[in-house]
Amino acid sequence: MISREYLQEKQAIVRDELMTYSLPFWAKYGPDKENGGFITCLTREGKITSHDKNAWQQGRAAWTFSRACNQYGKNDEYLAIAKSCLDFLDAHFIDPKDGEMYYTCSATGEPVRKHRWGYGDDMFYVTGNAEYYRATGDKKYLENARRRFRRKIDAYYNRLPVPADAVPKFIGRPTRTFGSAMIALDICDVMRLADEERADQYKAQMKEYAYDIFKYNFKEDLGCILENVGPNGEFLSDWTVGRKVNPGHGLEGVWFLAKASATLEDPYLLEMAEKIYKCCLDKGWDKEYGGILMFVDALGYQPEEYEHDMKFWWVIDEAICAAISLYSMTGKEQYIFDFEKFLDYYFAHHADHEYGDCIGYLRRDGQPTMPIAKGNLFKGPFHTPRMLMHVDSVIDGILNR
Repeated sequence: MISREYLQEKQAIVRDELMTYSLPFWAKYGPDKENGGFITCLTREGKITSHDKNAWQQGRAAWTFSRACNQYGKNDEYLAIAKSCLDFLDAHFIDPKDGEMYYTCSATGEPVRKHRWGYGDDMFYVTGNAEYYRATGDKKYLENARRRFRRKIDAYYNRLPVPADAVPKFIGRPTRTFGSAMIALDICDVMRLADEERADQYKAQMKEYAYDIFKYNFKEDLGCILENVGPNGEFLSDWTVGRKVNPGHGLEGVWFLAKASATLEDPYLLEMAEKIYKCCLDKGWDKEYGGILMFVDALGYQPEEYEHDMKFWWVIDEAICAAISLYSMTGKEQYIFDFEKFLDYYFAHHADHEYGDCIGYLRRDGQPTMPIAKGNLFKGPFHTPRMLMHVDSVIDGILNR
């Protein structure tokens, strides 16, 4: 039997990590006070290595600092950071020619790079605006979220035409990705909390996206979720991309499905989340060194990605979220044992109490790549503070039952 004292101890640890090390690091070094927006290319100590800004990280930073206000109370500094990110996105990241978003802009907002079809760019714009609306009540940001949500979600499900110049990513090999349905599932959850008058619409879409995962990408016979399948879920076994398994992505989907199970009152989603969780750990947990591998091949071949056996910060974050979510919903003690194992790995290898936040990239043996990476266009104030806030919230829910 897991005691209240144990849970209170873990809650205190993660809250201290959030409030003392994670959020303060990014609040100190990330905001661009001259040009607006948020800089994430930082050394371990917080020195800027590149002034370029990434659409994902602007939306994610806006979500994180807004979410902190919604969970712990209003913080004017955090709200100012979030607003600066969102206003920078609106001023610089939307291409006036077609309404699509740039992926990277310079410090002052000149376009640098644009994705073929920027699904993630838009989705993090949506979550940042929606969460900021919850924190402030400023309807402008809810309307921003609604507009961009409809544009990209509808286009993804072929309810709106795809832009003529959006060439398919894989010419001659159309694919359906796990990440698109998984991210859409979570975006709908954020939107239903912000846009209460349309909550039923978002809940209906959540169910659709959850069942798409089971219908197309989860292959129980292979013991994995495939990142890429054919349009009808075909296993593209003769192609390395078709055999790609990302255990961290799967674990992220697990806790999204667990949340959706509670929201939709659908126990099947929880049942499937437990199956996917087991598959992710069976494929991804490194039995020799601990931690979770970045990529594995569904058939056991060498993965194509050169970083396949590295340990990334966000992967252990998702594992922690998945384990505590499943424990909360099932009461099965194996999940709390896993939670402790994952949390111990985070603190042993990723946490950086000397300079703040966490170390992003590890070699397979758990040693950091050198020089140590604290932030870049892919790592910013998102996965780790999100994990810490989620764990704090879930444990709070358990203790208050």
